[in-house]
Amino acid sequence: MKLKNTFKLLFSNLKIVISDFLFRFAVTLILTAVTASFLIPFVKEIFSSAEGAELFGAFKGIIGAFFSAGSEFAESSERFSAAATAFFGMLGGKMGEITWVAVGIVAIIIVYAAFFGFANYASGVAVNSYMSSLSRIGYLSAILHGFGKCFLYQLISVSSFIVCNILFLAAGYGVFTLTAPVIYVLSLPLSLLIPVAGNAAYCAFFSCFLPSVTAGENGVIKGIKESFSIGAKKFGELFAQYVFMVLLVFYVNVSAAVFTLGVGFVFSLPATCVCISCLKFVNYYSFTGRKYYIDFDTVITPPKTKTDGEYFNGMDM
Repeated sequence: MKLKNTFKLLFSNLKIVISDFLFRFAVTLILTAVTASFLIPFVKEIFSSAEGAELFGAFKGIIGAFFSAGSEFAESSERFSAAATAFFGMLGGKMGEITWVAVGIVAIIIVYAAFFGFANYASGVAVNSYMSSLSRIGYLSAILHGFGKCFLYQLISVSSFIVCNILFLAAGYGVFTLTAPVIYVLSLPLSLLIPVAGNAAYCAFFSCFLPSVTAGENGVIKGIKESFSIGAKKFGELFAQYVFMVLLVFYVNVSAAVFTLGVGFVFSLPATCVCISCLKFVNYYSFTGRKYYIDFDTVITPPKTKTDGEYFNGMDM
């Protein structure tokens, strides 16, 4: 029922999906332009050098020699090895420039993650406004609404998400390297289960963090505590929900990227992000016994707040 209400709520709030798309697209466009402004000139400088030109020529030579017979491949390999040594020697003399470019890229990634955190917060505030009173709040207004709390929320959620996923991927890789010599091809799906299950467990404990600090009007620390408390009590239900959602989000976004040549991905990504926000708030309202709207004609009354007369065959009235 909660998943059903989540999808109904999503389709009642497609305007939020459009706003989310426009915000993410604008941020991506701006940060891509900033990255290109310092990365492209550096790459051009590297590959327009004599060492870069020689490496590129040697690479083309070894590809051509691969399909020919005789001693050409061995000669091309020697040329490529010498060119690569000279190329990396040249890079060694530019470590100062490379360091600054690397720092710039890391800074862009951090800023990008921060703005994605703002987007998740904004969509959550907008969804909560609709669920609680059928009111609509502007996307930028949602970001500016309690900006200090928004900043702390995204700082904690984004950093914890990145750290946890690094651990999940490392664990999955470890399982793959250990099991590949034993069960061969079956080791790949087994290793992929680790990040899927890990993300589902992460979401189970953090899913009510955003609703707690917005709908619950709690501080950030109290919001984390409440989210972990709900996650511990409802772990089985939340874990099952998010295993399904993680697989669904992956399938939808990969399918959109592959079968539409990337065009559909720019819409599927914000849609799935807003869908997850809807699920978080549906769970929070249900677990805390709050009534909520999913459309203009339907009010959902969680069991905690129902009276005896509101039950009929176990269905929401």
